[in-house]
Amino acid sequence: MIDFIKAIVQDIDINQLKENKYLNFCSEVNLDTGEVREKNRNSKTRSNYSNAFFYSLEFRIYDSGKVFLLGSLHKYYNQGQHNYNDFGIIQLNDVLKDLKEKFNIIPEQLKINQIEIGVNIKPPCPVNKILQYCFRHRKEPLKWIAVSDEGKYKQSEYQQYFIKLYNKAQHYRKKGLYVGKDEILRFEIKYRKLERLKKFKIETLQDILSCGLDILTDELFKEWEQILFYDWTIQSDSKLLSKYCNPLFWDEVINNQPLYKKHKHQLNNLINNYSENIAHQIKEVMQSKVKILLNEGIRINQDCKSQKINKGIRINPLYIQLKQIPDDKKVRFCKVTHVCINMQREDSLLLSHTGLRYYYENDSNTFNSIKNKFLSIKWINADIELQIKEIAHNIRNKANNYKNRYQKLYPQDQLKLFH
Repeated sequence: MIDFIKAIVQDIDINQLKENKYLNFCSEVNLDTGEVREKNRNSKTRSNYSNAFFYSLEFRIYDSGKVFLLGSLHKYYNQGQHNYNDFGIIQLNDVLKDLKEKFNIIPEQLKINQIEIGVNIKPPCPVNKILQYCFRHRKEPLKWIAVSDEGKYKQSEYQQYFIKLYNKAQHYRKKGLYVGKDEILRFEIKYRKLERLKKFKIETLQDILSCGLDILTDELFKEWEQILFYDWTIQSDSKLLSKYCNPLFWDEVINNQPLYKKHKHQLNNLINNYSENIAHQIKEVMQSKVKILLNEGIRINQDCKSQKINKGIRINPLYIQLKQIPDDKKVRFCKVTHVCINMQREDSLLLSHTGLRYYYENDSNTFNSIKNKFLSIKWINADIELQIKEIAHNIRNKANNYKNRYQKLYPQDQLKLFH
């Protein structure tokens, strides 16, 4: 969901941050004179700052006293390694808790300058073919961009935001990481200014948590619908298809808005009546994935005003109040993996064979993420049933380790302040 972020850290003790044991601040100096570099690569005056890195995050302290936090919260969750797996509310909360524990930074302090909202999905057809036929976003062409460390992607650039989509699995396979055999399509909006989010009264990261991530994912779906997509599954004798499948045709008519709208309307009619409607299928997959990431409607919401008594309201580790949900719709989570286990027996506490099979068949990204953490290399090439058996066994072992450690720390005959 939330990936890259650039934010001003407000009301922070700079000296305490500089002395943080996880950070080692440095600044650029002239090796001959020892002076701090004052010009950037364009020979313009440079704002001096010192910076430090931890996993995927960069902390910048400017001479003016401003402190910035930049980087991928999703990669931070994976210790800076990747962001191809799922990153929903539970994972975001883990990151926020870690930032509080390590750096004493909370969401209210993070005044957002830039933010990236996106989703990774397993599409209904090959990603590269989808990218091939994504021609434009609104009036702007979707251009191929190649970046050495990010791979190749399609992007439309606007003054206030970017639209970006690419083959996430292919990108990480080229880096040598195991991401499974499934295709992964990444679609995202990068807000470079927050003008488009002012209608939601968003300034800080806490504002996003309070108003609900589902508001931003709705924006994601709306932007997907603005993509001019040629559906190769159209079964029609229309002579227009030879034009519509060619991006150069759309480049020619884009400046004539009445003509452009006419042909776009005709293309949509052909898609709706004579195709498998791949674009709509992709949107449905996105919506299903977001529903899982948001835990079927639960959202972090400090302003929740339920008429019911507070009994049953779930509190996360940051003590941020979550929206109350009816008993018959409550989501149960594995105590070790923290993934939803509603598909298992009601008395289940851990992810079992049933849940693992469900994720293997319906959500390969989650399955592969669990597999990477809980399957030994010894069984990496075994058949899927044996892999599931070994993963479930390792999850139970980890749960038992937690229990044994607790019993050693707190013997039963020892008095306890809290139970």
